[in-house]
Amino acid sequence: DMNDSRPLLDWQQVIRRKGVVYIGLDAMSDADVASAVGNSMFADLVSVAGHIYKFGHDGDQPESGIKEKKPSISLHCDEFNELMGPEFIPMVNKGGGAGIEVTAYTQTWSDIEARIGNAAKAAQVTGNFNTLIMLRVREKMTAELLTSQLPEVDVYTKTLVSGFTDISNPEQGAHFTSNTQDRVSSVRMPLISTAELISLPKGQAFALLEGGRLWKIRIPLPSDAGDIVMPPDMLAMVTDMQKGYRTGDDWWPSITTLADPVTPVSDNTQPDPAPVIPGAEAAVQPPVPDKAGDTETEPEGDDE
Repeated sequence: DMNDSRPLLDWQQVIRRKGVVYIGLDAMSDADVASAVGNSMFADLVSVAGHIYKFGHDGDQPESGIKEKKPSISLHCDEFNELMGPEFIPMVNKGGGAGIEVTAYTQTWSDIEARIGNAAKAAQVTGNFNTLIMLRVREKMTAELLTSQLPEVDVYTKTLVSGFTDISNPEQGAHFTSNTQDRVSSVRMPLISTAELISLPKGQAFALLEGGRLWKIRIPLPSDAGDIVMPPDMLAMVTDMQKGYRTGDDWWPSITTLADPVTPVSDNTQPDPAPVIPGAEAAVQPPVPDKAGDTETEPEGDDE
């Protein structure tokens, strides 16, 4: 319905146009509405992912003969434990086949388990994420999500041993003998302990990237102090974007329909003038009138 003024959101159209969709659900103010809308959104995305997986990105478009490339769809979910439900599990489990990359942000492991209500399903969700970045946490169970995936290593320890022995024989010329030893031994220990994760400074994190490789990273903390490029608020940013950003949402009012004339019809009914042949006006000339109603003619007779 082209006359329906309500805004419409089509995931397929957004994916084709490589658009960006921001959905603010305000879960702090109304958790029930945020959960209902979030679950509906995830369910719709799962349906779209299934369509892309079976028929491709342009499955409902005419075949162009060009090899189709799988789209890259990035889904960032902040405080996703407030939004997730049974619909979220197939998204992280099978969404990669449709090109969906899910990045989820949460506080603790207990938030996920409390939301789903089942430890097995909560483990199914976390087990489908290949990358784990963990900042400072306060819960030991959350820290064990990272430490339990790390191997144990051999840590060498050095022990200093010193002692002395009394000499009871006075003929030896000494009252005692002393000795000092350095003993080196190895002990099996985890690569990172939970205490190290709990005591991380602000802006630092441990990350499991590239198939489980451990990285220690430092995240720069941005600040808008003295930044002249930073907009003062969100409204100013949106206003600046509207000046140079145009969308095709209202493209249909400017389309010419089949009933509209393509070429305008002229009201002039006079015939077009005859084409002028260069040089013809010199070859054929009409007689020049001498008086009203008379014409100039040459006398008949023989030439002298």
